[in-house]
Amino acid sequence: MLQKISTVEDVFQTTGRGIIVSPGIPAKNNWCIGIGDVLTLKCPDGTELKTYLQGIEMDGAPQKNSLPLLLGPEMSKEQIPTGTEIWIEVPIKGAKVSICQFSNRFHKLITAAQGYLNGQSSLASLNGYVSLAKEELKLAKNMHPSFSDCLDEWEKMINRRWNEWGLEHNPITEKEFCDWLRAQLDCQ
Repeated sequence: MLQKISTVEDVFQTTGRGIIVSPGIPAKNNWCIGIGDVLTLKCPDGTELKTYLQGIEMDGAPQKNSLPLLLGPEMSKEQIPTGTEIWIEVPIKGAKVSICQFSNRFHKLITAAQGYLNGQSSLASLNGYVSLAKEELKLAKNMHPSFSDCLDEWEKMINRRWNEWGLEHNPITEKEFCDWLRAQLDCQ
């Protein structure tokens, strides 16, 4: 089921990061939204575009009652006119994730990892897919514990490479991360 998040009032192009739209997530709602979630953009002319959430902009939010959204790198400012509605797929309350749904999310993670090695995906989006898979795993029934162990390992290695806040005690180089990732994908 699609649920409307907000209607775009401002669009910002940022060098090296992508498109930021505002308002994004209303600050006073209990949204369950994660990096990598697929967003549907419904433009005023009737066009519908698909993208994903690359990040939530926490610094210098243009509106104090919302958190602006950083959209996938494939988007351009010209594609998102003022008045575009941002929608997200939300699960029905009490719904459980099937093995098939989790398998699809895991497949997207592997595809993003292959894209990262080919320079077509970012560490942020890879991290988002790991987070989403971990959340869906919590809802899934009868899943082998090795899935959780695998996702924990991926999260740990991404954090060691990303070291976003400079707090990682044992960061790794890009080469070390790519070597590890290739070994995980068994495509050395």
